[in-house]
Amino acid sequence: MTSQTFQLPSSKAIDNPMGGYTDGHSHRSIIRAARYSPCNFDIEYFYIVIMATLQELIAQKESLEKLIQETRQTELADAVGKVKALIAEFGLTQEDLFGTSRGAKKAKPEGSKVAAKYRDPFTGKEWSGRGLAPKWLQGKDKSDFLIK
Repeated sequence: MTSQTFQLPSSKAIDNPMGGYTDGHSHRSIIRAARYSPCNFDIEYFYIVIMATLQELIAQKESLEKLIQETRQTELADAVGKVKALIAEFGLTQEDLFGTSRGAKKAKPEGSKVAAKYRDPFTGKEWSGRGLAPKWLQGKDKSDFLIK
């Protein structure tokens, strides 16, 4: 069966639905265009063969999902088998593959404490000069509180 071209009312040319269409038109616009087309077009065939029902589409989706899951399990089993064979062939250990054990985390180096630069003579509180100035130092000359 050959595909004929006809004009939609919007003057866009598309392939005859009997041969398929791909420019995003709805099936209603195709049928509407077919009514005014000189080509042979069987609307009943279009509904029966081309337009799948919702239940058919859901069944197809479920069968595809099942096939995908089965294929994934098969390929995963093959991959695990290949990896095990390579490990046995070369005598690899977990440390060879992943470095140190997964649970062991390296300790972060602790930051060194900065020596205090300023001291309140009345309370003895100290400040290193980093971050926000303490309340006892706000509005005052910092040089008066320098530790010598």
